[in-house]
Amino acid sequence: MKTVVIVNGHPRAGKDTAVDFLEVMLGEAGHNVMRYSSIDPVREALSHIGVDTSAKTEADRAVLVEVGMALQNAPLL
Repeated sequence: MKTVVIVNGHPRAGKDTAVDFLEVMLGEAGHNVMRYSSIDPVREALSHIGVDTSAKTEADRAVLVEVGMALQNAPLL
């Protein structure tokens, strides 16, 4: 049986810190842990065109949200 834990919250609320902690604790207990963020595909696409969003500045976050929303609202080809 798989257990899925979803961590959601406001920007800068400590989601990554909480997930880092869970990842270590569950890993040490012998559980397989997979981490996924819905913004990862957007971050990866931007990195392919040379946009660095690794700093997680407010400007980076704004670009990720804007591009993510544009892709979400784009008509399917």
